[in-house]
Amino acid sequence: MPDHSTTVAELKDAVRRFADERAWGQFHSPKNLVMGLAIETAELMEHFHWMDCEPSRRVTDDPVKREQVA
Repeated sequence: MPDHSTTVAELKDAVRRFADERAWGQFHSPKNLVMGLAIETAELMEHFHWMDCEPSRRVTDDPVKREQVA
């Protein structure tokens, strides 16, 4: 799926197929989805904790940090 030509609908279908193949639907209650989102977001937030706004805009200038954030 090339980035420049993939539609949102195609991405949604791919994610839906991925979850269906693993029978994850049984776990996708609103509570579980929100908690999972919060946990993943917290992991990303760790890389910016205690960082001022301006340095946070340049975090991807450092290849190591870019890989960690990715």
